[in-house]
Amino acid sequence: MFNLIDQQNANADQEAVLKSNLPWEEKYRGTDLDTIILHRNVEKLFKNAIEMNSFGNYILHSGAPGTGKTSIAKAIPKIIGAQSLFLFGKRDSEIIDMIDEYAKYSSPDGQPKFVIIDEADKPNKPADFYRVLQSEIEDTSSTLRFILTCNELWRIPQPIQSRCMAVDFGAQFENEEDAEAELKEYKTRLFKRLMHIAKGECDAKGGTVDKMLVANIVNEFYPDVRLMIASMHRSFLENGGSITGSIPSMAPSNTETLFDMTVKFKAKELRYFISKNITFCQGVYRAFGDYAIDRLPEEVLIPFGIALADAMYKSNHQVDQELALWGFLLNVMQILKKYAPDWKYGV
Repeated sequence: MFNLIDQQNANADQEAVLKSNLPWEEKYRGTDLDTIILHRNVEKLFKNAIEMNSFGNYILHSGAPGTGKTSIAKAIPKIIGAQSLFLFGKRDSEIIDMIDEYAKYSSPDGQPKFVIIDEADKPNKPADFYRVLQSEIEDTSSTLRFILTCNELWRIPQPIQSRCMAVDFGAQFENEEDAEAELKEYKTRLFKRLMHIAKGECDAKGGTVDKMLVANIVNEFYPDVRLMIASMHRSFLENGGSITGSIPSMAPSNTETLFDMTVKFKAKELRYFISKNITFCQGVYRAFGDYAIDRLPEEVLIPFGIALADAMYKSNHQVDQELALWGFLLNVMQILKKYAPDWKYGV
């Protein structure tokens, strides 16, 4: 007879299969302080909070994506066995009602429950959202703890910041003399984590791992750990189960073609070219930016740089990477038309 234990085993097997098919950046998303590689000051802060079971409200921020903000926000409640509600900042019209309902009931053990608001710097109606959120933080202090994540701390109003502990996930060094040693130590821990992932995957397929390539990936994509893992996954697929060769990136000829099509406003041809020739869309932005900066007219560099930074951040959250890349290049076309309408490339 199929009993509860059989059902639990079946569910566990199904979950394992589903996880094995995930992109590596999701499959290996850290779930605790051993698998989420943080700078030591941030790690110490949360380690102490967990050990003492003492939590305030937090704003986790960094100028770059992929640094562990969302991962640690999700991990904290799980580590201490607390309830949590995960929300996206862009869905601000729904958030407040959900928080109100969630706050009605205390945990059975009296422990505070957590509200995680991811991308809290990007609500659709900032003034209204932050005004109500301020009240929610104040009115639920006995039952809820808020964790907000963002890349642009300056977008969060001061009244919200003053009610939370802002935690910078970027590199924080006490002095210049220690900076090099501390950064080296952090990258070493990143390298060990990536090597653990790489060895496990490659050994299962009878493949090999080039340690120097993994080290180069750490240096190339620092501080974006998510992009490091995605880059290893691409190398693994390209090399039939091994991680070897050079850092996955876009061929120079592709960069030149994308730039040429963009500045000549060939929108339809651009879409077809991306679909046919670009297999690692997340690796395009940096190469395209480096190539374009030396060739675009001076008057478009500021809006171009802002658009590039925004696109690089958003690319890590896109389901359709091809469409996201195409959208960025169409945005570059609009920037050229607005700020340099008479400019002709090569003329």
